[in-house]
Amino acid sequence: MRTMAHLKHLLLLLWVGVTVSSVVNLHKRIFNGSTCEKEERHYHVKLIGKNKKGSYLCGGSLIHKNWVLTAAHCGGDGSTIEAFLGIHQGPVKVVKVKTQNIFYTKILKFIESKKDIMLLKLDTPSDITPVDLPDCANPPELKETVRVAGYGEYTLDKKTGKTTADIPATLQCANMHVDKCACPIDSFCFFWPSSSRMCLREPNVDVCSGDSGGGVIYNNKIYGVIVGGDERVCRAPAIALKVCSYIDWIHKTIQT
Repeated sequence: MRTMAHLKHLLLLLWVGVTVSSVVNLHKRIFNGSTCEKEERHYHVKLIGKNKKGSYLCGGSLIHKNWVLTAAHCGGDGSTIEAFLGIHQGPVKVVKVKTQNIFYTKILKFIESKKDIMLLKLDTPSDITPVDLPDCANPPELKETVRVAGYGEYTLDKKTGKTTADIPATLQCANMHVDKCACPIDSFCFFWPSSSRMCLREPNVDVCSGDSGGGVIYNNKIYGVIVGGDERVCRAPAIALKVCSYIDWIHKTIQT
């Protein structure tokens, strides 16, 4: 009983910490990546959101000429969103996403069933080739390599173990491996359902503030959407949600 009570107390403290902290804590960026190759990630979309708390950075993936797939917490709380298409290799096109064109399953909530996936509809079709949706019969298995991308923070505060606010000029890519979801008790890992959760690890590589919503790529298809991790680098796995868990909702929504 004491163990269970202690667990509930830790989860409550974690939740309170999330609700009162800056938006940055949940929006992740790649740490220790390298500039993406010229031929990859043309479908990556940079998202700048603004709400009453300020502005924040997220990633997304063009999965259809008119649709961007990202994380739901990149657009909650009355946010306005600008989508930067062609951010890797250009030309860059900035699109303001209308409120009525924001679709999400359920925004992040405390210790309930979380569906942290969002779709953004573009009024004008993009001429960029979208990334393919997954082959759900052949997902990446444990220890297989996947590819992540974002605007990674380069430097680390050795005293705190946290990344600093340095943002690179180019889109950063990195390889990570699918790993078991063995998460520290006080990590953000538990905010997403285990059945839909994909955990990623790689020595000296991690996601940090700003990468939420970016795609996890395997065999040139998108299998995951980055939703979080620990603010201390390489302490806990990076967390993505499995696209296949929401594939029916995605297909239904993009047909609207």
